Amino acid sequence: SDVEMQDPEFLDLDVPKQNAFKGLWSTLPGYFVVGPPGVGKTKLATEVVRRRFVSDRSSRLLVSAQGHDALDNLQEKIKETLAANALNDLLVVRSATGEKRPTNDDEVQKVGLGYIADLDSSNMAKSAPAPLRERLSVLHKAAQRREAEKNALSKEQRSDLGAVANLVLDAANIVISTANSPDIERLVEARAQFDWVLVEEAAKATGPELVGPLMLSGRRLLIGDHNQLPPLDAERLLKVF
Repeated sequence: SDVEMQDPEFLDLDVPKQNAFKGLWSTLPGYFVVGPPGVGKTKLATEVVRRRFVSDRSSRLLVSAQGHDALDNLQEKIKETLAANALNDLLVVRSATGEKRPTNDDEVQKVGLGYIADLDSSNMAKSAPAPLRERLSVLHKAAQRREAEKNALSKEQRSDLGAVANLVLDAANIVISTANSPDIERLVEARAQFDWVLVEEAAKATGPELVGPLMLSGRRLLIGDHNQLPPLDAERLLKVF
């Protein structure tokens, strides 16, 4: 749809950003925003998020980047934007990672564990058939054990909790993930689709790293700085010269 010219948020953008926003909003399948730090690329990205969810709360967005630093900054800005626009009921999750990151100890799993606990204590669970109620109680106890001692879980229990985490990932309004996360691979295998894929610092990512995120939507916004291009085959060239 056309950008509403009288929208206060749109009018708050300067002319270059207005032109860029009109372009990215009306161009398929992909749009590139290129510029040095400080020109407002992240502002455009958060405005895409805001506008999408103001018009449709059921939307799904994937926010990706090669590294965690770019994602940390964009995640903070997105959450600030959602809070400022009373969109706090949206489910925003940070994807799992193979790296050890104290600030991101498998956030998707943690959200899933919270849902299990809420469901186990709900009236719906109390009125459920006995076998289902027992299965949920066992799953809740496994979730509590995982929090205390992950290695104490059986293979079946880990599988059940993993299935819950996958449900959270599939239901999230906004998934924030590095391009090479195993969750991206799973979403691609499941043929998941998002309304938008936003890739921050896209110039830092190699082609193979971008393939996964870009497969997950027919509408893509890639943001980057042309001075951040990775040194392709740098070691091989040094040997040659």
